[in-house]
Amino acid sequence: MRIVRYRNWKILPKIMSLSCISVMFLAVLTLVYLLPLYERKIMEEKRGDIRHVVEVAYGVIAAYDGRAGAGEMPVEEAKKLALASIRTLRYQGNEYFWINDLGPKMVMHPIKPELDGKELGGIKDPNGTFLFREFVRVCKEHGAGFVDYMWPKPGESEPVPKASYVKLYRPWG
Repeated sequence: MRIVRYRNWKILPKIMSLSCISVMFLAVLTLVYLLPLYERKIMEEKRGDIRHVVEVAYGVIAAYDGRAGAGEMPVEEAKKLALASIRTLRYQGNEYFWINDLGPKMVMHPIKPELDGKELGGIKDPNGTFLFREFVRVCKEHGAGFVDYMWPKPGESEPVPKASYVKLYRPWG
């Protein structure tokens, strides 16, 4: 069989080959560059949203602390009222807030109340991350930040990848 040089091809195969090469180039560009770029942008927006809703919960705690500092109520009552308020907060449907201390010990978990009061240092996700230790480490080192880990969604038993924004309220630890 004899191979024909490109310059000797007829016009239709030349047009079709250039079209196919162009489409393949655009497909590769999309898969290699544009999709990861959009994915990063979407994740950054989600992380920003998560950070903003945590700031709302943080504001609730700070407001109750301010009321206690103004003498309106004892600090222990302010803590209980803040916990009760945050326990009922939800965002994006079924997303929730939990509170742990620097022990790490669970102070309040609205979905798994059996964790309340328990030491959490030994809890690992399927990837081997001691997630509550990591939450505490990020808070101690930076005051706030994101932690990626695996945890079941509410009503589910299988862990899924999650990203949480954790923030330390220093006056109450």
